[in-house]
Amino acid sequence: MPPASSYYLDDNYDIAVVRLGALSQLLDVVVIPESVIGDDSMIVAGREVFFLGYPKGMTGYDANIPLVRQGLIAGDRMHEIILDGNFFGGSSGSPIFLNPDLENNVMSQRLIGVVAEQRTIAIKRFPMLEENMGIGIGIKIGYIIQTVDKSIKELNK
Repeated sequence: MPPASSYYLDDNYDIAVVRLGALSQLLDVVVIPESVIGDDSMIVAGREVFFLGYPKGMTGYDANIPLVRQGLIAGDRMHEIILDGNFFGGSSGSPIFLNPDLENNVMSQRLIGVVAEQRTIAIKRFPMLEENMGIGIGIKIGYIIQTVDKSIKELNK
C-alpha cells in the first residue's frame, strides 16, 4: 500500500521533508555524509560561516551556479542562528557551514543550519520600500534533524 503522503511540512518554520522513493534514482541526489553534519554546540557568536545560494536576478547559465557567500554568527536563539552577512532573495534554503578548520590534518567543515530568511527594514522616506539589513536567520541543524526524524514517523504511519 503506498504511503498516504509523500511530504511533511513543519508547523513552525518553512521546512519541508519530501519522500523521494524511486524518484531519487532519476534525480542527481547527493547525500550529505554524517561526518559533515555539525551540532548546535558549534554555534558560537563570532565564528565565521559560509553559505551557498542561487540569488534572484541571475539568468541563463549563471542561474544554475550556486554562489558562495560568507558571514559571521551574530547570535543564537532557541532554534535559530542570527547571521551577519550579505543575504538576498534566493538565500532561503541555503546550507550554512562553519568555515573549515584543520582537524586531524584534514580540512573539515560542518553543516550547522539552513538559511530561513533575510531581515529588512523600512526606508524612512519611502516606507513602502525596504532595505537589506545584512542580517539573516538560519534554522539550527538540531531542529532540522528533529524535523526529519518527526517526518519519518509521520510519513510511515
